Amino acid sequence: MTDHDLLKAYAAQGPFAENAFAEIVARHLNLVYSAAHRQVPPLADDITQSVFRDLARRARDFPGGQPLAPWLHTVTRRTAVDLIRRESRRATRETTAAQIAATDAMHLSSPSPWSAIALHLDEAVDALPAADRAVIILRFFESKNFRDIGATIGLSDDAAQKRVSRALDRLRTALTRRGLTVTAAGLATDLSAHAILTAPACLVGAVNKLAATTLTIGLTNTAEAVVLTTLQKSLFTAALVVLAGTGLYVAQNVSSYRDELSQIEYRSFTLTADLARARHEHAATSRRLASVESQIDANLAATRAMAAPPATDPALEKRLRSWLANLDYFKQLLAQRPDLSIPELQFLSPDDWSSFAFSTTSAAELDTDAGFRNVSSSLRQKAENLMALKLHTALKAYIKASNEKLPASLDQLLPYFVPAITPELLNRYELLSSATLSALPGRNNFNAIIKTHSVVDRERDLIWLIGIDGVIPQPARAP
Repeated sequence: MTDHDLLKAYAAQGPFAENAFAEIVARHLNLVYSAAHRQVPPLADDITQSVFRDLARRARDFPGGQPLAPWLHTVTRRTAVDLIRRESRRATRETTAAQIAATDAMHLSSPSPWSAIALHLDEAVDALPAADRAVIILRFFESKNFRDIGATIGLSDDAAQKRVSRALDRLRTALTRRGLTVTAAGLATDLSAHAILTAPACLVGAVNKLAATTLTIGLTNTAEAVVLTTLQKSLFTAALVVLAGTGLYVAQNVSSYRDELSQIEYRSFTLTADLARARHEHAATSRRLASVESQIDANLAATRAMAAPPATDPALEKRLRSWLANLDYFKQLLAQRPDLSIPELQFLSPDDWSSFAFSTTSAAELDTDAGFRNVSSSLRQKAENLMALKLHTALKAYIKASNEKLPASLDQLLPYFVPAITPELLNRYELLSSATLSALPGRNNFNAIIKTHSVVDRERDLIWLIGIDGVIPQPARAP
C-alpha cells in the first residue's frame, strides 16, 4: 500500500484510520527525527511531532503525484529554520554571555568530519533539484534499494542507480561550496552510517496519539506552533550557540581566544546557576502541564463518547480487509516453504506484519513463485536489519567491556544481547576480524567486523556488514 493510499485511508476516518497513519509514522519517523536532530537536537522530538501534525491536517488534500519522503524532509527543515529565526532575537538578548563562552569552547576542539557534514547536510539536500533531492532521501535517509527507488519514481533499477550516483555527486559539490572536502565514496559511506538515527520509542506513541487527537477533533483546524517549555528554550539556546560556534570556527583563528579562558570559567559558573533556576522552573511548569493534559484527555474521552460513528468508505474498507486476509494467506504459504524462512523473523513485531499487509497487492501475486519470493525477501530484509542492529549494539558493548579488544568468536557476544538471544541465531553470521580495535584501518573507512555468510535468495536478499560505526547492507548477488 502506497503512502498516498494510507493518507486517503486516514483522511476517510474509517475503522482503519489510526492504523493507516501509524504505518506512515513507522515508515518515515526516523527520517523526520534525524533531520530535526541534526538541526536543533534539543527540540528534535517537538519538531517531529509538529511535522506529523501538519501531515495529518493535510492528509485530505495532499497532492497525489508528490512523493511523501521529500515533502517530509522539506517541512522538517522549514520548521527547524522557523524555530531558529523565532528564537534568535530572544537568545541574543538573554544569553549573550552563554553564547560567547560556548563559542570559545567550540574553538578549542575540532569538529569530527561527520559533524561538519551534518551541520550543512539538510540545507544542501534542500537546495538540490527536486528529482535529485528525492533519490538522495530515498536512498540514504530511508535506506531504499535501487529497485524500490525505481518503482517509486518510475525508473528501471539501473536508471535509478545512475540517478542516485549523479545526485550524490551534486550533493558533494554543494558541500564543497560550503567549505567541506569530501569524496563521493566517502560521502556515501558517511550517509549510510550516520544519516539516520533511531527515534526514541516513546516518540512513536506520542506521534500516533497526536494523529488520533487530530482525527477526533477534525483535519481542518489551524496548525499549532511548537510549544517550548522554559527548559527547552534553554536547551535551544545551547543548540543555537553550537551552530554559531561552529560557523565562527571556520572563520576565525583558535589561538585568539585562549587568553580568555579565565573569563570562560566565570561565565560557566554563571551558566550553571542559570541552569539550576531553569530546572526549578521546568519542574513547576511540568506539574502545571500534567494537570492541563489530564483535563484535555478527559475532554477528548467525553467527545469520543458523544460523537456519532463516522461514515466509512465501503470500497476502502473492503480493500483493507483484503490486505489483512493476504497476510494470513502468506503465513500459511511460508509455513509450507521453510527454505525461504529464517530464524530472525521472530524479531518482527505486529506492526511489521501489518506493514506487510499494507504493501501486498493481491493473493494472486503470492501464488506465483516470483511474487512470493519478492514478498518473503522484503520481510527477511526487515528481520535481518533488526538482527544486524542487535549485533551492532552487542559488539559495541563487548568492545567497551574488553578494553577495545574484538571478540574471538561470535559466542562471546551472547552476554551482551538485551534481551538475550539463542546461540542458533548467530549461525548465519561470521566474524571477519578478531584483532584489536586500534589495528583496524583508519576511522574514515567503514570497517566491517561481522558479516552475513548465509543467504536464502541471492537474487533478492542483502548481505549485512556490521562494524563499530554502524550497519551497511549490500546486494547479495555478485556484481
